[in-house]
Amino acid sequence: IAPCCVYTDQTLFNINVNSISDYYHSDETNSIREEMVAGKIPSGCKTCFLKEASDNDSNRTWAKDRFAKNMNTQPLAALHDRVVSLDLKLSNLCNLKCNICNYKWSSTKAAEHIKLVPEDREIVKAYNAQGEWIKNKDIWNSLESMPITNLELYGGEPFMHNYHTEFLTRL
Repeated sequence: IAPCCVYTDQTLFNINVNSISDYYHSDETNSIREEMVAGKIPSGCKTCFLKEASDNDSNRTWAKDRFAKNMNTQPLAALHDRVVSLDLKLSNLCNLKCNICNYKWSSTKAAEHIKLVPEDREIVKAYNAQGEWIKNKDIWNSLESMPITNLELYGGEPFMHNYHTEFLTRL
């Protein structure tokens, strides 16, 4: 679990162990929100700010333009229980191995990576296991109760995953 897909600091939360609510209300996440509201740059957010300093768009500016229409006028406490956007990776199951991709997002690239770098087998295996959350119906139940404005499904090819249709139907 991380604040966004380009956040660089290591997070100690794993959806297979911690709930989204645990993460969302954690000291780490609260600190990130407080720094952002105070106009500071959280250390894990430097990638976006470096892009912006070079007059480029970043994930942060994209999200702000898309979701923050009324958020800047609300007190931080009002935003505390509101998940605006959630990016879920159903798994890395994918039948392609695009050059821009890596083992985190493509099972085909993962198999290729293990052949090229056999010593990474356990790292790749551990990362791939994170996609097992989709089999946990308790996580599905927690998502049903969240007032999510935007849901994005990434990671591998979501339509290849057996749970995709059931997951969307349930939400």
